[in-house]
Amino acid sequence: MRRRLTQSFIILIAVVAASCSSRMPAQIGVDANYVIEVTNPATHPMAVSLDLGANQMSALGSVEAGQTKRFEIRDPATNDIYVIGIDSSGQHRTRKKVELKRGTISQVTLN
Repeated sequence: MRRRLTQSFIILIAVVAASCSSRMPAQIGVDANYVIEVTNPATHPMAVSLDLGANQMSALGSVEAGQTKRFEIRDPATNDIYVIGIDSSGQHRTRKKVELKRGTISQVTLN
């Protein structure tokens, strides 16, 4: 009886190990997220988006007039991105280059 339990336990361990090995490898200690802090000194709200290069655009949200807002960027293809701010009329537009650094909040002012 004890031998059968031991064999069952070994088979269970083997099945669990096999199912885990087919998954993506764990990334222990790796954080693929970056944070940017966008300040809008203008008197009108600005819609904020990212130009990630290679024709990849990503809308982040909006920053109200005279406000600062933080956004999280998940797993970008490059650490050199452009933050684009544009008002609702399209008359005010700004584009700022930002270098994302792990563990640091990158600050951008839309002016």
